Amino acid sequence: MPLAAQRVVPITTEEFATRAMRPANSRLNLDRLRTIFGIDPAPWQEGLSLELNLLAAESDQPLK
Repeated sequence: MPLAAQRVVPITTEEFATRAMRPANSRLNLDRLRTIFGIDPAPWQEGLSLELNLLAAESDQPLK
């Protein structure tokens, strides 16, 4: 399945022009979700793989 972006180039926060102030560390902390609700989400890589496979199935093209 062809992707719109052929290459992804990492940049720093300073290089991304925006009027909104962004925190330096915005990772999602799931500790309270685990402690209060007993939910331990799967790693994001598994979710991404599932979604890409769904997209491939919809387009009838297998992923490589």
